[in-house]
Amino acid sequence: MKARLLLTTTSSEKDAQALAHALVERQLAACVSFIPTVHSVYRWEGEIQSTAETLLLIKTTEALLSDIQILFEQLHPYEVPEFLALDPAEMSAGYLSWLESQCAK
Repeated sequence: MKARLLLTTTSSEKDAQALAHALVERQLAACVSFIPTVHSVYRWEGEIQSTAETLLLIKTTEALLSDIQILFEQLHPYEVPEFLALDPAEMSAGYLSWLESQCAK
């Protein structure tokens, strides 16, 4: 099983909490950490935006990414949510074993 670190942002800690709980409850992620108040600058609908957001760090597996995309379509508050899956270069064997034991697939 291949571990992945998935990044997404939300507009509030409340939305981050809701997504984190849904992901862990459904065993789509072993753990979700979030960092409140990151600042993002981006172009949306032709305008440059500057927004305070909450960054979620989702620890999951490659096999679950498509299921998470489906969940995001249902629950993520953004019209176009960030969905950036990173392949960790290194991971301790113990953490990988725990992560795999907590994920559904």
